[in-house]
Amino acid sequence: MGSLKVLVVDDEESITKITGLMLNSRGFTVDAFNHFDDALGAFLSNPTTYDVAILDYSMPEKTGLDLAREIHALNPGLPIILATGHLQTFNLDQSGPANVVEIIRKPFRVDDLVAAINKSVQT
Repeated sequence: MGSLKVLVVDDEESITKITGLMLNSRGFTVDAFNHFDDALGAFLSNPTTYDVAILDYSMPEKTGLDLAREIHALNPGLPIILATGHLQTFNLDQSGPANVVEIIRKPFRVDDLVAAINKSVQT
């Protein structure tokens, strides 16, 4: 189910680059950002352009959950996937109104990421 537009936000440039390449190879269009404010600015310019967002949970400025809440306020229907490399478990109920539909562990395989994307846009 490629051809979707995906917003990817992670503070590590290598992760956004690799994630973008992986998703592009599967037919997705990707806008990748390494900073909260840059991602939010791109989203603000057209809040309905994305089909799904993949956000790093742990970023230095604000968390991915903070960004998810900002995005949700502008486009409540946008499914959001949180990516985390932390060992603690997260409960989707912690997301509140942020529309977090999936949590994926880093490092992830491209097949797992694509499956999470496809599942999130079908719900």
